[in-house]
Amino acid sequence: MPNERESENPDADALRLIKTAFAGRDALIERCFDRDESFRVLCVDYVACVAASECWKGRPEAYALTRWREYSDMLVALDRDLQDWIEALEDAGADQPFAENAKREIP
Repeated sequence: MPNERESENPDADALRLIKTAFAGRDALIERCFDRDESFRVLCVDYVACVAASECWKGRPEAYALTRWREYSDMLVALDRDLQDWIEALEDAGADQPFAENAKREIP
């Protein structure tokens, strides 16, 4: 269970959620999270999107379903980006930050 300090740290929350979402790749994810700011930002964005999607889910306002769908679509895209990033790290050996071992343009 996370201690009080970790739960106040959005980076720690993001790391925990990403390790859960992409189970079995903990060491790889931790290494990249520590070394690569772009990967860390992507993880934090993923967590924010999960929270926003949950916030809009089931709300009674007429526009809530539209917002929930928008965030759900973004979540799918972020999930795919994270999956691609992690697979590229696995392919490259993940000894260095992503930007150094697998140059890739993100549209």
